[in-house]
Amino acid sequence: MSDPEAFWNHDEMSDDAILIFENDILVKWNKAAREMLKNVILKNHKEFNLACLSPKFQSCGKLSAEKEAESKKTAARMGYNRFEWTLNNSGNEELLVEITLFHRTCSGKTSLLMALRDISQQKKKFTASGTSKKRKNEEIEIQSEKIELQKEQVEIQRDLAEKQRDEISVQKKSLTDSIRYASRIQAALLPESELICSVFSDYFILNKPKDIVSGDFYWFSQKNGKMVVAVADCTGHGVPGALMSVLGMKFLDEIVNDTGITQPNRILDNLRERIIKSLGQTGRAGETNDGMDIALVSIDPVNNSLHYAGAFNPLYIIRNNNLRVIKGDRMPLGFRTSMNTPFTNHEILIDPNDSIYLFTDGYADQFGWRSNKKFNKKNFRELIVSIQNVPMKAQKILLENNLKNWMGDLEQIDDIMIIGIQI
Repeated sequence: MSDPEAFWNHDEMSDDAILIFENDILVKWNKAAREMLKNVILKNHKEFNLACLSPKFQSCGKLSAEKEAESKKTAARMGYNRFEWTLNNSGNEELLVEITLFHRTCSGKTSLLMALRDISQQKKKFTASGTSKKRKNEEIEIQSEKIELQKEQVEIQRDLAEKQRDEISVQKKSLTDSIRYASRIQAALLPESELICSVFSDYFILNKPKDIVSGDFYWFSQKNGKMVVAVADCTGHGVPGALMSVLGMKFLDEIVNDTGITQPNRILDNLRERIIKSLGQTGRAGETNDGMDIALVSIDPVNNSLHYAGAFNPLYIIRNNNLRVIKGDRMPLGFRTSMNTPFTNHEILIDPNDSIYLFTDGYADQFGWRSNKKFNKKNFRELIVSIQNVPMKAQKILLENNLKNWMGDLEQIDDIMIIGIQI
């Protein structure tokens, strides 16, 4: 979290109740907090704590005071924490709230931002939905029993259907187990977090596959004093996309780590050639048209410079809350009429406080439950700029929360991958 005052000003009109503490003393609260907690804050704000407004025990069985202390310790250690909490409002009614904590210590002063969201109605709706579904299942079972008593032939057909269902279930489980095992292999091929942590002190990786395995992947390496980072979106998702992602990671290892190439446009030229050759693409009708879109950067900390090349996917650079978009070439890594055109290399001088973002199109293309429209690139850019006042790991949480609220109950339509790095 950056300056708590800045975050307070940003969320004054938030639907979430926002409370800000300094050295364990409540100093700020927004309109939603006053609505949720009524006059309790105004009367006792210097001694305010969650336990005094809660049942003695939480649903997990722990004392409210004990769970509050543990949750704050976790936030102090991790920088943030998120959990569910049972709260008594001023009318002594129990509310189920989702609490997010952001913690920061600076110059001997401890700041804590607490965001409370009422999720009681969501839980009730979920429970009511489950009860209705259970009732329908019971009615179906009763109807099935009546039919079995009336016609012996129906029973034979049902038994046959159950046998076929069981066979399909076994096959499905076997296939799912295989895909889950493949996801572990795919995860093992991704760069180790310890390696990335040793290079970048503040970063996040948001990786949300549509299915068990993903067609989006990220890749990282250090070579000849350069830090090379890539985010790619392979054709399709699920198993076909995952196979392409494994191929892409293997080729990047060979190009950068074995041959020592670190200039982004040369890497993409080489990668395109290998993909076309490995898939046997010649442009004949009916053959595979697979490939990938990618954004790739090579950071030179000695010369304070960054080189970028992209196949459709752009690079975002934010400096002093101003967004700069570096567009990639409008051609993918795969067989196209433009396959002989070299990729463009962009060189940018960087400052120590610059933030860069590499991503696929899954986040911007996701449909929202309210409008049934895509989130779109413009809203994505504005969202990235609006969260610059918090650290990278907190930015990841805000991006996840925004995506959750935008999607609602809608299905995720594509793999999502975003990497944010503080230079």
